[in-house]
Amino acid sequence: MKQIIALLTISIVAFSCKMEIPDEVQPTEDTAFVDIQVSEDFDFTNASEVDFTITSDQETIVYIYNGNPSNGGQLMYKAFTKGAVSVNQLMNIPVHLESVWVTAIGPNGQREEMDVPVNQGGSQILAFSGGGSGNTGGGSPNLTTDQETCANCDMYLDASSSNNITINNNSSVNTICIAAGESFSGRLNINKSGVEIRVCGQADLSNPGINMSGASTVLIVNGTVVTPQLNMNQSTCETVVNTSGVLNIANNFNFSGTVENYGSMTVDGNASTGGSSAELKNVGNLNVVGKINLNSNGVYNNYGTTTTTGDLALNSGIGNNYGTQDIGEDIQVNEEFNNYGTTNVAQKCQVNGSATLTNECGLYVGTDLIVNNLLFNYGFIETTDETRINGGGIVTLDNGLLDTKDITINGTMTGTITGRADIAANTSINGLVGGDIVFCDETGIESLNGSIAGSVNQDCNASYPTVACDGSDNDGDGVNNGGDDFPNNPDQTFSSFYPAENVFGTFMFEDLFPNKGDYDFNDFVTQYQFETITNASNQIVQLKARFIVQAVGAANVNGFGFTLENVSPNVIFSVEGLPYNTANSSSANIGGNGTEVNQNSATFIVFDNINNFMGLSPGARYNVYDNQTTAGNPGQVELTITFTQPLSSIGTAPFNPFIYVGQNRGKEIHLKGYSPSDLADYSYFNTGDDNTNFGNGNTYQTNNAHPWGLDIPAPIQHMEEGLDFVTGYTSFLEYAESNGSNNTDWYTNPVKRNTSVLRPTVQ
Repeated sequence: MKQIIALLTISIVAFSCKMEIPDEVQPTEDTAFVDIQVSEDFDFTNASEVDFTITSDQETIVYIYNGNPSNGGQLMYKAFTKGAVSVNQLMNIPVHLESVWVTAIGPNGQREEMDVPVNQGGSQILAFSGGGSGNTGGGSPNLTTDQETCANCDMYLDASSSNNITINNNSSVNTICIAAGESFSGRLNINKSGVEIRVCGQADLSNPGINMSGASTVLIVNGTVVTPQLNMNQSTCETVVNTSGVLNIANNFNFSGTVENYGSMTVDGNASTGGSSAELKNVGNLNVVGKINLNSNGVYNNYGTTTTTGDLALNSGIGNNYGTQDIGEDIQVNEEFNNYGTTNVAQKCQVNGSATLTNECGLYVGTDLIVNNLLFNYGFIETTDETRINGGGIVTLDNGLLDTKDITINGTMTGTITGRADIAANTSINGLVGGDIVFCDETGIESLNGSIAGSVNQDCNASYPTVACDGSDNDGDGVNNGGDDFPNNPDQTFSSFYPAENVFGTFMFEDLFPNKGDYDFNDFVTQYQFETITNASNQIVQLKARFIVQAVGAANVNGFGFTLENVSPNVIFSVEGLPYNTANSSSANIGGNGTEVNQNSATFIVFDNINNFMGLSPGARYNVYDNQTTAGNPGQVELTITFTQPLSSIGTAPFNPFIYVGQNRGKEIHLKGYSPSDLADYSYFNTGDDNTNFGNGNTYQTNNAHPWGLDIPAPIQHMEEGLDFVTGYTSFLEYAESNGSNNTDWYTNPVKRNTSVLRPTVQ
């Protein structure tokens, strides 16, 4: 099985209250937004475009998150690579993000994850292939030219060399090489630290083979080593690295250092770690004619294919499977095992004592699954005979499926609504089945001496969870069900989000254009999120736009919309979710497909009259004062925009948002640097305080290069009426005057805000 490995090249809040302002958020005396000094080219943006190029030599699903998803990171982008065809995607990345988290999942569930530094405003190349370097997962080591060619060595061995080579501390030899085309037979005794053995040819070693001590290294570049013993000193850190060669050990293999296999490795006996620094890492093919024993807090990482005839005994330490492993007998977990790939167990799998087993992909058990402590299933577990959850055992099904013949529950089974257990034959419950899971016994529960919570759904016709590495493809689009967000729709495959899944951004506008306002930026405030739905070819087929109105602080009755600048209205099939008063607008002319007429670019009016939509009388305000009566309408809208044909691009979210003032459709206000629509009245430009310069693209700016609108890629609180923005966000001035270089966390860091002048967000 081919393993995907990532090779990365970088070319690249809460509530409103009156309170004392802490020293660290005290604004400078008399500081005001109007005093901010910026260059004309600074557009007050809080995100920058990054051009991602994603390549792979096989079918790979690539996820980009705004942080490690296991620590709460949210999905931003999802794509599918086919063969050598690259995916190019221009994305806005919030300026506070120093890195993004990238996960790649291959066709057989192989998984690679890494934290990728962001080249703000530049480009990133993410290449996934069968090898590589500089990554946190499988990869392959970085070799020097001398190592790759077995060149410039202190000693060369060949057929004429002594069959008993010993290197002691007083030796000047630091590198021993067997060159390509050469062969050596004999023994190697290394009694000196820092010695490196490089094998580009053939080494047929006799007993005791290789004895190592003192942090020595065996590097099998592209040659072959056949040895009855490979002895590693238990008190020092030796290293064995097989980059693309063959290593055959014709006996038991006990080691305390690091063993990395990227080629072919066979152990004709047991492979056992000893010492807390021991690590067994397989990226190629590892065949153990015996069992693997993980002892003394060692680490076992499999990214390739591992086969054993005996057990995988995780006695102490951590085991991680990202590839495929076939275990000839049992798996014994006594500390921690994480299965991100496919694990086939011929006999039983047992979670003992205080151990934890986490399954993210496929675990197939030939006889019994025995749980004495914790099992978390986010993938698929199939047990041929019985699943037994003993007294202290807890099985959690969260978007996971457990399929078993029989089940005995003396402990606890629980989970979320996306978890499911299917039992084909006998069920005995002496403990608890709880949570919101689906619990399906096809023959009925034979023995119930415990309890089943009322939240448990026992309907066998309930839907199945979408398991991450489910290899089936219901809709035939080429993407397996586990990675397909729409597994039964061949035209829709992935959802991507801006700013991120479960994260909303914030638009804020002043509405006195072309005259500057009071810079509280609360005349119109809305949270927003854009969900882009693509097919298996990464073409866009649908766009969902969500808005939650946060504030109406204007005396004017305004409208709000956005434009897809590079998309013709003719390719919009329909717009669902338009408010009734917008669809029947008196200030905007909405066409039959839901776009505004007489526009060369697809333009969508979300609210033609925000007061009318919110249930506010003209001139009434919403959520800008203390003790203010809220509007009757919750102010939430979701538009579903369907295209007539798949599109390769629709521009970069959040696209081009704008308001128009006082029901005067021509009096548009956009973010700085954005273009007016075709219906804008150009007579307002360069009047009052406006200093728009169409020649250099600096639009909607004052004489001081200040904007009338802000876009923040996070759900932030807005100002109370009439209070200057920089008194609420106390490091915004430094951020702006550095042209966006400093204090990029001005909107995410709670220390850098004064909540006493901020209004609460609306959920």
